[in-house]
Amino acid sequence: MIRRTFCLLVLLAAPLAAAEPTSTEISAVQLLADARDQRIVWNGIPGFTAELVVSLDGKTETGTIDVSSDGEMKISGVSLAEDKTIGRALDSLIAHRFRDEANEAGEEAYFDPKDPGTALGKLIEKSGGLMESQSRVKDGVIHEVIRRSKTGSFTITVVNVYRNPEGKYLPQVFTISNWDADGNLTASATVENVWKRVGDWDLPVSHTAIRTSDKGERKVVRVEFNHPQLKTK
Repeated sequence: MIRRTFCLLVLLAAPLAAAEPTSTEISAVQLLADARDQRIVWNGIPGFTAELVVSLDGKTETGTIDVSSDGEMKISGVSLAEDKTIGRALDSLIAHRFRDEANEAGEEAYFDPKDPGTALGKLIEKSGGLMESQSRVKDGVIHEVIRRSKTGSFTITVVNVYRNPEGKYLPQVFTISNWDADGNLTASATVENVWKRVGDWDLPVSHTAIRTSDKGERKVVRVEFNHPQLKTK
């Protein structure tokens, strides 16, 4: 009688267990959500101004930058800002500080069962957002982002982060690697972003990048934000 009762309980419990999502699926989604919530964002910032010093391959220019509350940049006195290398640097520092929740809406995430993991975390596959990609999260930090297209892929690997008094973070030292569709490395960069607290916000102090390509090109980029001042609303 006891054996029959046990078997009946197992049969009744089986459908309920199968209907629940696995802890692995929940962990991947939650891991990404928690890491995103810990990033420093500028949503609500009043904007700021600073003296801008830009250096590219030995040439240096000084001007000013005015950043609005929505991230729009107005640059004066710096023609080097029109160079795409400098443009990428400014986007990395300014435009990426505003959280784009539309890109996260409807996103699904799960651990890649074939990936053994690295010191940067297990590989997380993402789909359903504006762009499919992969990530690695460790200790509440998104340490790696991999994005692929028909023409190739790129990987951003975060080595070190800056943390503010609230414990939230921004990438401080990271590498960028680009590959073509055949998997050949075409370009790489080592980047350091320095940040500091101004009022209640974390603003850029400097950006230094050394970029190289498979064509033998090498660019050294330096962007400095001197005397930053927050705007008053």
